[in-house]
Amino acid sequence: MKKLAFAISSVLSLIGVLCCFQASAQWYPGFGSWLNTQNAITGNYTALYTDCGNTLSLGGGASYTLTINAASTYSAQCVFAIVNTDASQTKTLAINGLTTQTLPAGQNVVVFNNLGAWQSYYPVSSPSSGVSLLNSVNRLTSNVGVSRTTTLATSGLLAALTPGNYTFHAFLPCDGTGGGGCKWAFSGTGGLTTSSVRVEGWARVSLGFSSYIQATTLPSAVLTNPNASQGTADYSGTIVVTGSGNLNVQFAQDISNNNNSILLAGSELIVYSTN
Repeated sequence: MKKLAFAISSVLSLIGVLCCFQASAQWYPGFGSWLNTQNAITGNYTALYTDCGNTLSLGGGASYTLTINAASTYSAQCVFAIVNTDASQTKTLAINGLTTQTLPAGQNVVVFNNLGAWQSYYPVSSPSSGVSLLNSVNRLTSNVGVSRTTTLATSGLLAALTPGNYTFHAFLPCDGTGGGGCKWAFSGTGGLTTSSVRVEGWARVSLGFSSYIQATTLPSAVLTNPNASQGTADYSGTIVVTGSGNLNVQFAQDISNNNNSILLAGSELIVYSTN
């Protein structure tokens, strides 16, 4: 009888250990462990209490907003891993208590509840790291010549932008020695809409500066090189895009002339995605 009682007691103890082990390993919705359970999202979405611990995969080929409400409405250990899985479309992160952020395509962020307030961690390649992300380098591989027109037109030098924040720089050398000179500007096409534009530009010639502009709209004010000479336009600017489209470099003659004015090969438009 003693042996039987000991055996029964051992079995009960083992069951108790297994039960306790199972309970401690089990994950309950809203309690902090990152399971990497995928929640595929394709449109505007507000994170749920039961999303805590999940990976929120933002896809759908569209720009939309992920909303995370006040940290107090989720568990104290809540954590979200957020990934923009689209190839080109940005996502807006509206996180209670944090500045609204734009999450570029292919980037990710971890958001966690820290003593009742949201904290976010971006990997080095993401927008809150303080590092600008190279969006595109656009370079003319051959000359673009225009003659007998002073009407600005797209030069073929452009950057396709999706909603988000950007900074850009343009280096635009030209040859206007045929007599037409050169002029440059920026425009938006293909449905591009913006909420903010700030552009500054200089046109240089051999004897100094020929023009200077500041602009807050697209099309921008025009830079000119009225001299029958070589010259270069330099632009720097920032832009907040709300609707996808193209940022274009425009080019024309300053004075209509039968000889070509040439936007030279090697002209360049560089765009960075910023936060």
